[in-house]
Amino acid sequence: MILRLLFLFCLTGLVSAQNKKEVPLDSISQNGEIQTKKSKFFVLEPKKDFFSTDSTRVKDPLRAMVYSAVLPGAGQAYNEKYVKAPITLGLFLGGLGYTFYQNQELNKYKEVFQASVEGREHEYSNLNLSKETWAKVRDNQQRTRDYGIAITSLVYVLNIVDAYVGANLFDLERDKDFSVYPSFDSFGAFGLSFNYNF
Repeated sequence: MILRLLFLFCLTGLVSAQNKKEVPLDSISQNGEIQTKKSKFFVLEPKKDFFSTDSTRVKDPLRAMVYSAVLPGAGQAYNEKYVKAPITLGLFLGGLGYTFYQNQELNKYKEVFQASVEGREHEYSNLNLSKETWAKVRDNQQRTRDYGIAITSLVYVLNIVDAYVGANLFDLERDKDFSVYPSFDSFGAFGLSFNYNF
């Protein structure tokens, strides 16, 4: 948890540093307008209102990243990718569930291995397996649990990166001269249509 907070703190500093412009502090008028002289002082630019109905809305990448870091899929919902949000959350929660289950199995096999080393009875005593076999079972289970941790971590990081990229590309206008979209022909076959206007 501490590493996650440290990561978010560092990430916030990096992203917010990109939103700063050099302007002298004495060139700011009473109504908050910024004049264009350059200096060594930094002032943040005013941002557009989040709830604005203006057609040129933009999404804040930092906000999308923080939402996704707190709850995977929330940054995608903020970017209005409503299909991607539950898929991302489901992948993350599925990975967590898988990892916790594999960790419980690992703890069980560790106890079985320890009991077989000490010569005590355990729940699998009727199988009559050697200590070496139980050591291999324990090691395989640990590897499986570690794969679960790695995949879940990868889903978490990609979720944050996807939210950041989606927020940056949110207001990107589509090229009206070139377009690609899915299409179906008269026989029901699926394909892609490419249109280019000269």
